[in-house]
Amino acid sequence: MGLLGKAKEIVNKVVHSGMKVPACTWDELATLYYKDNQIEKAVDAMTRVFVAKVFVTIKPHFIYAWFE
Repeated sequence: MGLLGKAKEIVNKVVHSGMKVPACTWDELATLYYKDNQIEKAVDAMTRVFVAKVFVTIKPHFIYAWFE
């Protein structure tokens, strides 16, 4: 299982436990999806960053990944 698979597994465990997933975690997941060329899933994860309303307080790696 690669890094993306492990990240998805952790996020799923957090979601199913009823805990709130931090915006920075969604941002990292979006970056991994983007690097794996899964753009729709990356956009969905970034949407969750915005929904978490913490976007302003983090440095979004996903956006930087577009320019690498």
